[in-house]
Amino acid sequence: MFSDARPESVFESISRVVFHDEGLPPPELQAWVGDEDVVVGRVDFLWQAHRTIGEADGAVKYRDPSRAIAQLQRDARLREAGFEVVHFTWDEIIRVPGQVAAAIRAAFRRGGG
Repeated sequence: MFSDARPESVFESISRVVFHDEGLPPPELQAWVGDEDVVVGRVDFLWQAHRTIGEADGAVKYRDPSRAIAQLQRDARLREAGFEVVHFTWDEIIRVPGQVAAAIRAAFRRGGG
């Protein structure tokens, strides 16, 4: 069944449809990343087998410089934990979905999956 209550926005739901339409495997939604000792955080989309994370970024997230810096630090921790991180915007998922999918596939290759 394709419907799922876990996406936190229309943006995330549309992203899932695009992933499906572009032939990407289904991601885990709102997944916690880390281990028993250190939790890095919750991510929008996780392809564990490919060590890849997708983040649907709204403009509000970056209006506050401290939030933008916190996001960069979080991304660094995710990469240190061995994950590729792909950010994309509403405009990108709507206007150039193939480019978003290509970026995720490239991250799959880098992530070793």
